[in-house]
Amino acid sequence: MRDFNNVWEEILRHNKKTIKTLTRKKPNQIIDITPDGDIIVTTEDGTDTVKKAWVEQAWNTLVENTIIVDDDLPAPARHRSSFIMALLSKLDGVQAKQAIRLKKDKR
Repeated sequence: MRDFNNVWEEILRHNKKTIKTLTRKKPNQIIDITPDGDIIVTTEDGTDTVKKAWVEQAWNTLVENTIIVDDDLPAPARHRSSFIMALLSKLDGVQAKQAIRLKKDKR
């Protein structure tokens, strides 16, 4: 699997593009990717920042587990999980499917 530096180059090609969330198809416009790697995203709710480190952690989790769900994202990134998942789904070799996680029975 590709390392994150190669993945980041692919992500940079999505700058100034709109990425729709996977379930609700809500548009997320990438208005800029800063030199530090912050992805500035505008939605109908306003403008927000997605950190490169969040995307990198999500990618590494996907590579390690071959599947990722929003709970796998770092806590600060979870409020942007729909965008991060949609962004990852745009990468070569990634398929978006519904992931189901089994919860531990508390008996």
